[in-house]
Order: sequence, then structure tokens, then C-alpha cells
Amino acid sequence: MAEVQISRVKIHHEQILTWLILNPDKTQGECAAHFGVTETWLSIIINSDVFQSRWRERRDFMAEHADKNIMGLMREAATKGLGKLIDKIDTSADPEFLLAATDKILNRMGYGPKSGGATVTVTNTAIQITAADLQAGRAVIESTGQAFLEAKDVTPERLTNQLDCDNVSITPFPTSQTSLLDSFDIPVLKP
Repeated sequence: MAEVQISRVKIHHEQILTWLILNPDKTQGECAAHFGVTETWLSIIINSDVFQSRWRERRDFMAEHADKNIMGLMREAATKGLGKLIDKIDTSADPEFLLAATDKILNRMGYGPKSGGATVTVTNTAIQITAADLQAGRAVIESTGQAFLEAKDVTPERLTNQLDCDNVSITPFPTSQTSLLDSFDIPVLKP
């Protein structure tokens, strides 16, 4: 709330308000010069609570009527356009035009194809290996994983005691995960 206030909006305040609404690109200095008052006095008027309240009322009233006017014009344009389109459809023998017009109308009415988000592509890759290659791979994974666990001094007994679990099994990690796990600080468990 400004320190100095006007008590009510008078007719010359309404004139200032009308000028401000009609000249949104002008400055308060230009407004003050137009009405022959000081910028300080104009600022007191404009920043007063009652003036601001009246300005909101006028803006809301104008916006409401502008919206109604615009909506009315849009309805009128749509009606005229649809009327001309109906006349064109009635007189046209071009099947492609008829199909395109009908398709667009139905689509705009919500009867067109629905856009469903992103398409998910699933690619399955099958690799054939021999039983010997599979066994050799498993041996590498087991030895690497076991070496990792031994280096970290992790045993099934220590895991069972620490976590108080009945059935704990250690699964060896592949080599590619060993470097990832090395980047974590794993605390040494004390029995």
C-alpha cells in the first residue's frame, strides 16, 4: 500500500485510466504532460489502492467483452468456412478432394487415428556358441569373481554372520563388472 492514497476514484481519475488503457505504449511522463500534472502526483494516483482496483475492473470488463467478441468472430468464420466447404463438397466430383476433406473433418472431430506416444522397438539378438565356449566363459567368470571376493576378504560365513541370513550364496561377477565394483568403497566386515 502506498503511503499517500486517494480516497475514491473521481472523474478525472477515470480520464487518466482511460488514457492509460488507450495508450499502453506511452510512459507515465507522457500521461502527466497530457493532463498537465506532475509525474509525482500521477504516480500517487496510479499507485493508490482504489485506482488499482478500478483499473483491474476495467481490464477484466474489457477482456471479457474482447473474448466474447473474438469467440463470436471465430464462430462466424468457422460457420462461413464450413458452409463454403459444404457447397464445394456438393459440387465436386474429385474423389481425392472429397476424401481429403472428409478425412480432415473427421480427424478434427476426434475420429481420426490416435497418436500413441513413442514407438518401442525391441531387438532380439541370438548368438550361437558351442558348449565348450560356454564352459570356458563360465570358468573365466567364476575365477575372476572369486578372485575379486577374495581380494575384498568377503566369505559366505562373514556375509551370513553380518546379515544374519540363513541362505546366502555368492555369485561370481564377470570381469566387466569388477572394475565398476572397484570404484565403490566397500567396508571391510569384522566378525
